[in-house]
Amino acid sequence: MSAVDRVAEPAGALAADAVLFEKRDSGVAVVTLNRPDRMNAWGGGLAGAFYRCIDRAEADPDVRVILLTG
Repeated sequence: MSAVDRVAEPAGALAADAVLFEKRDSGVAVVTLNRPDRMNAWGGGLAGAFYRCIDRAEADPDVRVILLTG
């Protein structure tokens, strides 16, 4: 079972669903860049949300692999 979490950004910086984090029971954390209208262009807000997801996965001893998609 897994759940998808939206990574919140400061008000007005980036939509809350621009980067999604999903931890699966198999030890896989899926980080999804979710800004198709901007072709997932890398910028300050997206970078901050992305790195928070990476930090979250790194802090979880059950996560063995991070899969980046988007």
